[in-house]
Amino acid sequence: MDSNEKPEIDWLALSTRINEWQQQHRGWLAELKRCPGLDDIADYPAYYRLIQGYIKPDLAAQRIAFLMPWLVHRQGAMAIGESFKIARISETRLFQMLRSESPKDIEMLRRLVRHAAPAVDWTKFGPIIQYWGKWNKRQIVEQYFLGDASSNSSNPPSGQADESKNKAAAQ
Repeated sequence: MDSNEKPEIDWLALSTRINEWQQQHRGWLAELKRCPGLDDIADYPAYYRLIQGYIKPDLAAQRIAFLMPWLVHRQGAMAIGESFKIARISETRLFQMLRSESPKDIEMLRRLVRHAAPAVDWTKFGPIIQYWGKWNKRQIVEQYFLGDASSNSSNPPSGQADESKNKAAAQ
């Protein structure tokens, strides 16, 4: 494995750990939920308990721990963008998240998640958070407007250069 390549994460095992905490360790879960911002998550022992054995402590792990307590896993759940539309999240709030820089973008996403209370399929949504960036934020917006069919892949399109070529040719 390349040093730049991210290891595969067992999303279902992490989700199961959160479910176990809801039954047995509610204090740990509450600790993560009380965290005021992404920059603070690594200051909580529950963060290390969550990622222990699953993810190495890095920014991706912090994003995951920041959001995971608020999201329930359901196999085959609709895309999060579609859930936001059904919950009547305003377009303005979605575009604020899209245009924001880290860590404000994840903090805004968490506010949207708390408002909408969506169920997600962590095997699909997890990589979006793991590889968080402009393209993945746009993917959520596309899901909101176009449905899940517009963005089935969790990896950035290899044809982004082709897209800009097509736009240039059209002009």
